Amino acid sequence: MSSAYVRNLVRSWMPSLSTPFVETINEEQNPDVPLWVTVQFDQTGRERITFCEQYTETGTITLSWLGRPGVGDAEVIAAAEQDAATFMGMTDPAARLVVTNRSAPDDFEGQGVPAFQVDITFDYSYLS
Repeated sequence: MSSAYVRNLVRSWMPSLSTPFVETINEEQNPDVPLWVTVQFDQTGRERITFCEQYTETGTITLSWLGRPGVGDAEVIAAAEQDAATFMGMTDPAARLVVTNRSAPDDFEGQGVPAFQVDITFDYSYLS
């Protein structure tokens, strides 16, 4: 599980994206908008880097864009690409969280979600 700092900072960035953000972690997952983005977090490691109890946490942040039936795949992909560029430009004023890389878009259809979904995963490093 990613740290609260990472989760809270990333959530504060979400209104900067062009697509409406919908929180789906432990929340209703059927929003009343045709196209939305949500976020998932995954910590992949934590390493002690000093003798003063300082650690580096690494992990991934996955943004998922979902378009209801009737919203074309081209619109969902375009929104994902535009928002991914914006997200990669986000910076932490305290310089503790750095987004270091992103994946290519990956799409999903017909997996129990009544929507076309595009995921882009971002690697991060967080100095705690």
